[in-house]
Amino acid sequence: MQSTYEELISSNHTMDYSKPRCGNGLPWETKQYQQDHCSGDMTLDKTTGDIIIRGRVVVPGVDKVMYWAAAPPTYSMSFSGSAMPYPNPIVAFDRTPNRGVVQVGPGGAFEFRIKYPNSYYVGLGSLYIPPHVNMKLCMAGRQENDPANKTVTVKIDEGIPFRLLTYPAPPSKKPRVNAMFYCEPCHGARSQEAILRASGYPETNTTPDNFCGTHPPR
Repeated sequence: MQSTYEELISSNHTMDYSKPRCGNGLPWETKQYQQDHCSGDMTLDKTTGDIIIRGRVVVPGVDKVMYWAAAPPTYSMSFSGSAMPYPNPIVAFDRTPNRGVVQVGPGGAFEFRIKYPNSYYVGLGSLYIPPHVNMKLCMAGRQENDPANKTVTVKIDEGIPFRLLTYPAPPSKKPRVNAMFYCEPCHGARSQEAILRASGYPETNTTPDNFCGTHPPR
């Protein structure tokens, strides 16, 4: 643990916390995905914060891929009001820039890029939907709404940490269903510095399984 001022100022902190993290908070640089009808990988473009999605269709006859995802998070002057999930799918997909169509190349390969999509709620705000991208594999010569066109959904990550419109709800790993939500094992005697460091905001989009991590529940 760093304990001196010189060690702190000499640390290699490259993230500017005064600006939106966009896709730079992803807990991965490259992530593989495997679906029944296609597979590929997602790569973070560190220059723009975009997510580059590449894949290969295994279904014969597919000539294009339609994709859509929720709009990116919104940021304001307020930390507590920034990057909040959207309340429902209507708001999440309204005028989203994360939509389009790409042609399938030789061997079933395709590629497109999106901005980091935000999370949103369904079921009147009772179910949290983490960031993901939808892809529809369109068969040549068929209408877009033809049942033969398969739709796949690829999860990106768990979402921006501690950005919720309600308490943690099922099916999260630790839903707040009673007062025992605040019951955490003792982490021993610690200094105030250790508690403050444990309470720091995550550098990547990872939320502790118990929601609180090692900082005192509140």
